[in-house]
Amino acid sequence: MLIHTMLHTRNAPARPRQQGLELGAAPWGDGIAVLLKCDAAYERRLQFDVPRHRLTFGFDQDWPRMNAVPEWFTVESDESHRDEVRDADAATVQVVPGKSLHDGLPVRLEAGKPLRRVVRPVVE
Repeated sequence: MLIHTMLHTRNAPARPRQQGLELGAAPWGDGIAVLLKCDAAYERRLQFDVPRHRLTFGFDQDWPRMNAVPEWFTVESDESHRDEVRDADAATVQVVPGKSLHDGLPVRLEAGKPLRRVVRPVVE
């Protein structure tokens, strides 16, 4: 059940969790689109996964492993890697270090108003 839930959020959880929070994510080009909505005001962090296959296990590739949590969308945790965070509603773009996405992207929701973000790596 946990892995199925992680699939629908692309393992980008909002922390800490709040009752009534709706969160979903889907592939969007070379990144992901994230939708958040809550029936009450919400101000927390959206945390992104890192390439655990390389950083934790020392593998060059993400080989399927039994009893492992899959990686769907990952950000690099070093300061030199940059990601683009696009606000789909305000049409603004912010470029942030991958480490700050892994530490948690601050999000603020008004009650009942959805928040849409597209996150993708910056290709230089």
